[in-house]
Amino acid sequence: MNPISKVENGLINPDDRIFEILANDPPTWWMIAKKDPELYIEIRKYNEIMIYYNGGRAAGIKYSKRKNCLEVTAHPKYLGHKDNTDLTYYKDNDKHTPIYQPCEDWLENKLEELKKKYKNLLFWRRGWRRHVRKVHSEQINYTGEEKVS
Repeated sequence: MNPISKVENGLINPDDRIFEILANDPPTWWMIAKKDPELYIEIRKYNEIMIYYNGGRAAGIKYSKRKNCLEVTAHPKYLGHKDNTDLTYYKDNDKHTPIYQPCEDWLENKLEELKKKYKNLLFWRRGWRRHVRKVHSEQINYTGEEKVS
């Protein structure tokens, strides 16, 4: 049997508190995210929910039994914190591991700004890769546009 197609029992519990809250007492940010046609919402194992934008994880949602509430977080770079040496947002290790930040306010009040920040980061990464691949032929500049002779 293909190991990718194997699913363990108990990875998703439809009676988990996260689903109860989102179904019966949904926060405003959840209703906004659900209605946005540019966002893709996916239920992941261990009862976590991810909100994706243009293929990237814009936010993650999980229920914290310890805090008795939903935790909604995003990568700090999507919230404007790109300096990976800032210990408020990144761990002090060789990889500068991000400390995911609460983002309910972003989803509820600044969703378009969040998407714009994400899109700008995505464009830069894709544009840079495109530039690196073609740098020797000098056919494109950093923005990915063809050079005019």
